Amino acid sequence: MDAILLDLMMPEMDGFEVLARIKKYPAWSEIPVFIVTTKDLAEAEMKLLKREARALFGKEGSWKADLLAEVHKAVGDSKLAKSAGQS
Repeated sequence: MDAILLDLMMPEMDGFEVLARIKKYPAWSEIPVFIVTTKDLAEAEMKLLKREARALFGKEGSWKADLLAEVHKAVGDSKLAKSAGQS
């Protein structure tokens, strides 16, 4: 797995719990996690996410280009090209 795109608001388990579980496993803890959410975050939540996630994006406005740029930095050109079906 090259990266994780995580929404904080999910029906069964919130994204904070998912992030905590990811960080418990050494093999998973190095995978960059990108947070996308509409949740209004408290200051403590923002600090936690800035420490534990690679980047945080609010779903309002234009966030997709910024997310793509951050994923590009994290996984590089060749992996993005392969995921898009190019070689």
